[in-house]
Amino acid sequence: MVKLAFPLHLPTAESEAGLKGLSGTSTATPIAAGIAGLILEFARQLPLSTEPAIESYLKSIDGMKVVLTESCSRRGSEGSEFSYINPGLLFHYDEDNDDGGDWADVSSPRYETAQSIVRALRLQFGRTIGREMMLAVDLHRVEEKLRRLRLCDAKSKEDTEALKRSGSATKAQVSACLS
Repeated sequence: MVKLAFPLHLPTAESEAGLKGLSGTSTATPIAAGIAGLILEFARQLPLSTEPAIESYLKSIDGMKVVLTESCSRRGSEGSEFSYINPGLLFHYDEDNDDGGDWADVSSPRYETAQSIVRALRLQFGRTIGREMMLAVDLHRVEEKLRRLRLCDAKSKEDTEALKRSGSATKAQVSACLS
């Protein structure tokens, strides 16, 4: 059963005005189609977009089916168990990264979601899916580290005289350049 927003002026047996409970394939189909659309849109963004084959696999029936199947939960009573799509198993979220976080941050919800999709596709298409993405993430992280080191190096040249006058660099100054 799914509670949907419903026009207020239409009659409903629901206790909450503006909500109506619906179930069945007429309700499930557009929800599954919407989730499939979100998955395809997500595949066009970093980090999944670094590996074009991922989007191609997701556009296939087998690819989308395996991803949607892996995002299912089971519910029911004795003798009447069924599966339902649980987007929370696929799309990760945390309040600190409501925009998904940095695509190359392995602890971000965006990266975790990409990994969930890759894990599902590997079940159908093999272990090599996601390798290009992982290489792109690793390369980006190395490039970011080099950029920070160059900035610290440039700043340290400017600050060398000041540091010499004041004694030595603090631990915070050193760790800021190395992190």
